Amino acid sequence: MNRLDRANFGGPLQQALLYKALRNPKTAWPEYEVGPDEEYDLYKISYRAYGTTEAWWVISVCAKLDDPLDKVEAGTTFQIPTLSWLRSKLMEPGKTITN
Repeated sequence: MNRLDRANFGGPLQQALLYKALRNPKTAWPEYEVGPDEEYDLYKISYRAYGTTEAWWVISVCAKLDDPLDKVEAGTTFQIPTLSWLRSKLMEPGKTITN
């Protein structure tokens, strides 16, 4: 299992807090614009943004998709966390997710 897999992140309450932080960022995260070849491919977006396909679920949450198989229109922009922010939250799930 990869370190960026969401199964590594605590229990259901901690996962819910992480998802809330991802959907409503309080810090200045970079904007990501979906390309024409990425509309149905969260793995490709994850790879281009983070260098790994394992963070597809982060893209899904940040794009506010109810179903990860939903289409994200080309040209859509949304904020994604930096890899360092994401790793810090996954490495220490016991810490409060507020920033």
